[in-house]
Amino acid sequence: MPAEVLARTIRRMGRRNPNACSAFTVLRLRVPASVSRLRIEPRRTGAMIGSLGEGEPEIATGDAGFDAHWRVSGPRPDEALVLLSPGMRSTLVALRASLARRAGAG
Repeated sequence: MPAEVLARTIRRMGRRNPNACSAFTVLRLRVPASVSRLRIEPRRTGAMIGSLGEGEPEIATGDAGFDAHWRVSGPRPDEALVLLSPGMRSTLVALRASLARRAGAG
């Protein structure tokens, strides 16, 4: 099942302090239309949403390096695991590390 990662960083200027800004990186996986609802979120965000009792149950990929940083949820674990191939998980982990380095340097 082919998937493509698209990343875009959006910078928003601070309202009170024009010198302050926040950067948000949005990842979008382009997947076949037949794929059911699937969420892949940073672990911290996903844990907060999960604690509210909202959303689908978490799907563990079995990849400790990926699961430590990303939370996957959806109604079809089998489908999620096919979509999140070792290559896709590696791409997402590397992208997260790259963004974290950039955020630390800025």
